[in-house]
Amino acid sequence: MVKFILSLARHGESTFNQAKLVQGQTDSPLSGDGVLQAESLGHRLANEKIDYVYTSDLLRAAQTTELILQSLRTPPLDVVKEVDFRERSFGDKEGIKISEYRSFLSSEGLTFRSHVPKGGESFQEARQRVVKAFYDVCKKQVELQKNETTTTNDRLIHVLVVGHGLLFKELLSYFIEELHVEIPGGKDRVMKDSANSNLSRFEVEYAPNVTPKMVCKFIYDYSHLPEDMQKALPSKAY
Repeated sequence: MVKFILSLARHGESTFNQAKLVQGQTDSPLSGDGVLQAESLGHRLANEKIDYVYTSDLLRAAQTTELILQSLRTPPLDVVKEVDFRERSFGDKEGIKISEYRSFLSSEGLTFRSHVPKGGESFQEARQRVVKAFYDVCKKQVELQKNETTTTNDRLIHVLVVGHGLLFKELLSYFIEELHVEIPGGKDRVMKDSANSNLSRFEVEYAPNVTPKMVCKFIYDYSHLPEDMQKALPSKAY
């Protein structure tokens, strides 16, 4: 059995976020504000000991991760790019205006959650993928402790995952629905917009073949951002 801290950080604003385009797995870079947001998050985490970092390999997440790493006073033991932490794929709808996508859904009598774009993923498929990635992280921590590769002086191991808004919503919903984790505001809060560079944190207790026990410390916190940026948030996650 292992206990560790799990922090989930959404990437900073991307150029697609800025232009209000459906993004999905399109590889758009951080905008100027996105760089500032990622740097602010890095400054917030600077004095924390983060042992392992997992990041989506999409550019906006990888750039956010790099800016966080530049701020940390102590480098992590490992940084892993993980494809399963990519955002949900929107297939042939990526690159169009969010407003255009909403109009399409309305005209076809479809809902955001029910529609599966051509070449894209359903929300169920995206959830299965991110849940698998979560358990892979848990299993990795078991192996690391078994091999005694990490010394923490009784401090909990800290794992940071840098990823995406919609995918984290699916993961947090899984925590509530399947693991019965108490999250402030519950499912309604989880499914609301989550600001770019927001941070969520949990304490995890995991053992193989046993349902994980988790305690939510906070979700979607962006108090590290400058006040003027906070007033303009949260922003859409697509």
